[in-house]
Amino acid sequence: MQFIKKVFGETKYPNLPFRIFIALVAAIFICAQSNKRTFLEFLVMPQYYIALFCSVLIAMLLIEIIHWQNYLLDKYLKWRENPISRTAALVAFGWFVPIHVAWLAAYIYFDSQEYDIANTGYEQHLYPPIKAFIVLLNVYYNWDLFKKEQPQVQHAYVTASTGSEMIAIEEALDRSALSGAPEHESESPLKAQQEIALIYLESKNTIVLDKKNQLVSDWAYNTIQGSLAALSPDKYLLIGRDVIVCADMIEKIERNKHNIRELVLYLKSPLSRTYIVPKGRVSSMRRFGERNDVAWWDKKKKKFR
Repeated sequence: MQFIKKVFGETKYPNLPFRIFIALVAAIFICAQSNKRTFLEFLVMPQYYIALFCSVLIAMLLIEIIHWQNYLLDKYLKWRENPISRTAALVAFGWFVPIHVAWLAAYIYFDSQEYDIANTGYEQHLYPPIKAFIVLLNVYYNWDLFKKEQPQVQHAYVTASTGSEMIAIEEALDRSALSGAPEHESESPLKAQQEIALIYLESKNTIVLDKKNQLVSDWAYNTIQGSLAALSPDKYLLIGRDVIVCADMIEKIERNKHNIRELVLYLKSPLSRTYIVPKGRVSSMRRFGERNDVAWWDKKKKKFR
């Protein structure tokens, strides 16, 4: 397991006990598919428990294949960036590979028991539920695609800006447009960075707040990516597609009770904002915590606090 984590990184589906449970349930169901004996009759047969054990191993193998191929595809082949290539890869690695692995594993099992797979009823009774099992696994690992797409970062309890803030934002944008350049070009970029607490998008405009929750009108960068490139990677995090926060302004981080794959991030006063951190950003926040000395990450227990 340590080797897998080292090679592939932290999987975004950290649910090994759940995968084992599903493998057991699937194995019990698949083993019970027979037109000759009832489930109660199976329970008194020693051969049933051998078949059940082997079925659990096969089901777990299929789960792990689909689990890791989806993780790697999520990492290197994004759905919305390459929908055709991702779909083709999912069909190849999420369907054809598991189907053939299942058949090969079943063939090895029956051959070890001195049975001819063609005479066991595998094609008629076992293969259909195995195919359905593989389909359900792929649906589970890609369920987010069937939901309405949500912004990667959301405010949980406070809005991005109040009415008075919007007026100040509009005035600052007007001043910036008229001047065509930051008001204080001579100011040290490092000094300016030390005051930045939060950067986010609001109506396609890049809004910058300092640690006093005041609008910064002379920030030289008008995009999230440009701002991120200008900031120190040891002090600032991209917690979503359109929000950058200063690590020192994070008060605490908790698991989202409604979705354990996401985080709830609380900012210190006077910002006092709450953000939902999407599951795709969780691993990068863990790595940030490991690299830097921050109060919201426990390096010994390797968890958020």
